[in-house]
Amino acid sequence: MGKFIKYYPLLLLLFISNSYLQGKENEILKIKGYVYNSITLEPLIAVNVFIANSYYGATTDKNGFFILENIPYSTFTLVFQHVGYSVKNELVNCNREKYIKISLQPKSIQMEGIAVYPDRNLLQRVIDKYKRQIILTVFLEKFLGKTENAKLCEVINPETLHFNYDKNCEKYSVSADTLLIVKNYSLGYTVSVAIKNFKWVNSLYFNNCYLEYYYFLKYQEMFSSDSVQLEKWRNDRRKTYLGSCKHLFYTLSNDSLNNKYFKVYKAKMETKEIIMNMDRYDRGQSVKRVQSLKKVDNCNIYDILSVTNYVGDCNSLKVPYNIDYVFIECENLKESFLELKNKEIFFDGYGNFLDGNQVIAGGEWAKCGVADFLPKEYLPK
Repeated sequence: MGKFIKYYPLLLLLFISNSYLQGKENEILKIKGYVYNSITLEPLIAVNVFIANSYYGATTDKNGFFILENIPYSTFTLVFQHVGYSVKNELVNCNREKYIKISLQPKSIQMEGIAVYPDRNLLQRVIDKYKRQIILTVFLEKFLGKTENAKLCEVINPETLHFNYDKNCEKYSVSADTLLIVKNYSLGYTVSVAIKNFKWVNSLYFNNCYLEYYYFLKYQEMFSSDSVQLEKWRNDRRKTYLGSCKHLFYTLSNDSLNNKYFKVYKAKMETKEIIMNMDRYDRGQSVKRVQSLKKVDNCNIYDILSVTNYVGDCNSLKVPYNIDYVFIECENLKESFLELKNKEIFFDGYGNFLDGNQVIAGGEWAKCGVADFLPKEYLPK
């Protein structure tokens, strides 16, 4: 009895602390802020402000102020997009009401563009328009993905896109004047996309095509009064989620990795050199370097990756220095892999990366694009 009385204050303190944290996780908060030009210091009007991969968003008023209300206690990326300015993102740990002051940088001069110029002759304008259509088709495949969901997506405002080509490094880049609007008829979402960076390179020295992208999504549910359509959207969302990268990291954050869906291997990248004969006029040879991923051994993911929880729903995955790639087999026997660019990767309790540049997906996951991504807080019911 004496021992119980001795430790009772400590037990009471732990109980109160745990109850406080649980209460905070259910708390609804408000974010206020101010956005201005980094050079002139003047307030910016009609800036799009939203939480990445969520339904929450607002725009700044005539004085540059904005308010985001009914925000859940969580860690997330706050995105700022405005015509003529570079997209900016800030990682926010929302454990109390916040006031955020953000400056936006005007965009720099673009590279040589692929556009239709009204002052050119008719033949040249036709050629320019044809070039733009080809590049747009290539971009949409890389942007939306190569899955069944992508076939049922439509970009509403492609005219806002600008395509640029750097001849020196054979690099294409894409920018947009405003949010790109995508109708995803497969999953039942209208998606607004802020493109921060989207580039690809076509070259003989790459096995396929090098792709680099960094963009942020804001979701809105499509409306339908048809119960059959609503049920189809629910089923398609669940099908898209199961076996996805989001699904894998959700299981990691909840310490519930289930071999029913995932088998994880250590892996390494091997590079082979292939001699390529040139055409008959050059009478020479060139070397093409082809990379392929090789599984090393089967293992439990917790033997190679350490997951810890930080403040709120922010998780940290620590990767040993001798591991750069992880190979994943899903239940449907489709194979994917992750190139781990950082040795510490941050993601939330729903399996979303807090910084999209932390990993590079390959295999089946590389076929996914905007058409296959789900809102931040989505979980199948």
